[in-house]
Amino acid sequence: MPDDETDGQQSEEAVKNLAKEVKPVQPFISTSDIVDELELCPGIRMKCIGSRSIEARLEGSDYDSCITQSAKKETDLIPNVYEGGLKVWECTFDLVRYLSESRVPLAGLSVLDLGCGAGLPGIYALHQDAAHVCFQDFNEEVITQLTIPNAALNTEANRLLHNCRFVTGDWGHIGNDLIPSQRYDIILTSETIYSTDSIPNLHKLIERTLKPDGTVYVAAKTHYFGVGGGTRLFEDYVHSQGEFNIDTCKQFTEGLQREILVMKRKNLQG
Repeated sequence: MPDDETDGQQSEEAVKNLAKEVKPVQPFISTSDIVDELELCPGIRMKCIGSRSIEARLEGSDYDSCITQSAKKETDLIPNVYEGGLKVWECTFDLVRYLSESRVPLAGLSVLDLGCGAGLPGIYALHQDAAHVCFQDFNEEVITQLTIPNAALNTEANRLLHNCRFVTGDWGHIGNDLIPSQRYDIILTSETIYSTDSIPNLHKLIERTLKPDGTVYVAAKTHYFGVGGGTRLFEDYVHSQGEFNIDTCKQFTEGLQREILVMKRKNLQG
């Protein structure tokens, strides 16, 4: 029956995206990889594995990667299969720019990069001497083929192996064993509130993993046309839950309107 087949495919994808830790395996990059150099903001440049290298590497594998599926369909988003992690979106640049220009202190702190994709905000935190950075993305292929190689390109191997953690899976499946409760001083997330369906799980994960006096920085577009999310809808949801204060700390008006939101827990003293 078609319905049974569809349910089976959805169940299979759900199993694939159950959360787990991914351990970096050397060599982190290949001599044949194409490496781009990105200027994230004035004075800050990072190396990034080119998407053509990733697609070429996965084409030779013996399984149907979510990344190759997206390339064949010429789309940056396949709901519940591939969440666009291969592309470096505009708000990633905005977030690193804001952290740099505002001199947000990161040295000695624990940082969680949610929906990390290329991992550039988390890598910036490493450059600012963060004590620990956890990189999380929906797709395991994004973590193994993009996030870990990018971290290797931009930091020492010793720090990659001892000061970083890599977690993959849906936010609703990430438990305390993978991302401990009240562990993180700073949570960074960019271009992750485009879908209204995912906002409750994102909020729950932030609420559980942020330290009592921690800070969250959310970089996103004011409105995501065609998918429904955006900063105003996210703010409305946060207010409805009553756990956090949320404010706009930066607006970008060139191109599509984009913002940086900052969140802190309410009633820190009690």
